[in-house]
Amino acid sequence: MYAFLSTLAFVVCGASVRATSLMYTLRAGVRISSGGTVIIRSVRAKMTVPFCASLCGATCGAFQVSSMTDECVTFSERFHTKGIELTSDPEWTLGYSQSSVSDGDWTLAFRAQTGLNAYVYKTWVSDGTHHDSPEEAGDFPQVCLRLVDYGSCDRYFRSQILDNWEKIQEVRFSMVKSGAEVAYAVFNGTGTDRESWFHPSRIMSSSWQPGVTTDTLTRPEIKGYCGGTGTACRRFKLYGASLGCPKEWAYTVTIDAPYDACVDQGHWPTAGDPAQDFPVFLYSQSGRGGLGESAEYPLIQRADVMAVWVKFAWPPANK
Repeated sequence: MYAFLSTLAFVVCGASVRATSLMYTLRAGVRISSGGTVIIRSVRAKMTVPFCASLCGATCGAFQVSSMTDECVTFSERFHTKGIELTSDPEWTLGYSQSSVSDGDWTLAFRAQTGLNAYVYKTWVSDGTHHDSPEEAGDFPQVCLRLVDYGSCDRYFRSQILDNWEKIQEVRFSMVKSGAEVAYAVFNGTGTDRESWFHPSRIMSSSWQPGVTTDTLTRPEIKGYCGGTGTACRRFKLYGASLGCPKEWAYTVTIDAPYDACVDQGHWPTAGDPAQDFPVFLYSQSGRGGLGESAEYPLIQRADVMAVWVKFAWPPANK
């Protein structure tokens, strides 16, 4: 499902025009009607999208252009920032600052990689860390945005979307191994925050259906739980009943520390050695995946990358 944008450009229905060192996506028939802080308002004959975009500098989160009034307006906020109101209007085109990785309507919000020995959840909740901000995007290593050929990546990617969780329609949770998506779940993101979307009751489609939406899972959530050394630190949990280490199963779980009691006792053979290369992203290939050596299901597998994508909600187009 992935398309990696190796250059920063403007993406319009599959075509691109280079205008600045930033990347924006254009949405025809939509404008910001209220709630935005205007940086520049300019009118000139035959105003074009590239020219308006050139006015959208490092502090600009969005811009809009009117084909009728030849007007360009730039805003400091992103289009999905809390308080921003969007309106359908066929005379306007909205351009918004975008993540460095997108695929159609999907935008990358978070990417973590196994073996980096850094805490995933700590980065997830690290307010103010934005690797897609104009100040940081140019210095962020592109290898850490990839879902192929990512072996030399040394850090996680966190989008400003996580601090502005607004107008989210769908969320895609994805596991990647050897450059291919090996497991996924698409969640209904309407009315959620950056934690609450991750629940089996919100799953719209998944490689784990139908069981993942009908099984009774133990505390399915992103935060999970994290104890001290000798216990466990497990995040992004879609986890079965507590049956004891040898018999436990899950659809997915992330070991987010250099220790895990079940792994350290030798019961979870596919988890590797978190002490050497955490985090560990575990996923089942279809239905329930056995964590322990005595589980009744095929053994769970280990992924290379965990990615979270979002799809934004837009006003209905005017007919």
